[in-house]
Amino acid sequence: GFQRIGDLAWAAGDSRTRGFLIGGTAGRTTLNGEGLQHEDGHSHMMAGTIPNCRTYDPTYGYELAVIIQDGMKKMTEEQPDIFYY
Repeated sequence: GFQRIGDLAWAAGDSRTRGFLIGGTAGRTTLNGEGLQHEDGHSHMMAGTIPNCRTYDPTYGYELAVIIQDGMKKMTEEQPDIFYY
């Protein structure tokens, strides 16, 4: 979750990083129901405080595909200094 990579995400924001942070279950995460990402509202809220971080909480694979497609389009055409979590 974000509690483990928060400082790295802020460093990525400060260095104008572009890209995607895509994670699965690891560490303290368990697979209760939909997994910790959907149970823990704090990680998503904390990630949203980084100005150039676009936060999403997709549930299905097709949602992730749309997010990546949109992100790739923005990064190659508009070239903003944003990253996706």
